[in-house]
Amino acid sequence: VMKLDGQRAVGTYIPSNSPVYKTVMAGDTYRGKAFVVNAWYSTAYYPIEDSQGQIVSVVYVGRKIINESVVGILKNVNLFGNGYSYIFNDSGTLIYHAFNDEYVGKSLEELGLDQGAFLAAEEEVIEYDFKGDQKFAAISMLDDDLGWHLALCLTKEELLHGLDKKILSSSFVSTLVAMVIVLVIAWFFARALSRPMTLVTQSANLLSKGDTDLKGVDKTRLAKINERNDEMGDISRAFREISRYLRANTQVAESIARGDLNVTPHIVSDADTLGKSFAQMVERLNNILNQVKEMHTAAHLAFGN
Repeated sequence: VMKLDGQRAVGTYIPSNSPVYKTVMAGDTYRGKAFVVNAWYSTAYYPIEDSQGQIVSVVYVGRKIINESVVGILKNVNLFGNGYSYIFNDSGTLIYHAFNDEYVGKSLEELGLDQGAFLAAEEEVIEYDFKGDQKFAAISMLDDDLGWHLALCLTKEELLHGLDKKILSSSFVSTLVAMVIVLVIAWFFARALSRPMTLVTQSANLLSKGDTDLKGVDKTRLAKINERNDEMGDISRAFREISRYLRANTQVAESIARGDLNVTPHIVSDADTLGKSFAQMVERLNNILNQVKEMHTAAHLAFGN
């Protein structure tokens, strides 16, 4: 997740009154929707404990709900090649618009529309005028938790298209079309969000338990997620690097445990406290070993004298 300044959102604050905080502080993994920095994400937060069993931080995985894949789907939502879609919330604010980003963040009222009529519409078609064009919008609830409504909009000409007006403007037919569209989008949402997130969360859980080999994880599917050019791909690649980092340091620890002090710990950055600690440990153990050798040599010389 990127902050507004382009930096990764690491070390961010979780308010104590949020459901995320309450869940992780109880020792449980939070799964659900959360507003992160400036957008809504489908998320999972896993609590991390210190050596005393105190929860000191969380590992976060998440995928932006309106991401590139979803936008691609929404841009293709139409009726026989006509119309476009937009999403607004329970406050009447536009969350997404298929072709005009300038409308996003504005209220329906600011755009000159009857906001009350749009918010009151439940699985129905409303007729309205926008900048001189007569339009029809089939409105359905897209996400109850977020209070997001999906509207499929067509002009009067697109709606009629030379066919019988009574049939095409029928609320039943239009609502049925809108319902089918919502079901298709919901299916894509569930498929696009849940499958990769479940796999990445599984990997995070295994890493938190010290399993750097990620036993039981479908490596083929994980490799495909790593190739993605979206937020989920970034998260998956980050966990891959964490796994490699922990595995490398595990090998260093095993070498030290065997008495091999010729091992060279790999320090990945100035902030790598674990790598630096291993390097200091090897250096100090070598110093101790050299001192013991010198004392042993001195004892032999003294005995010989």
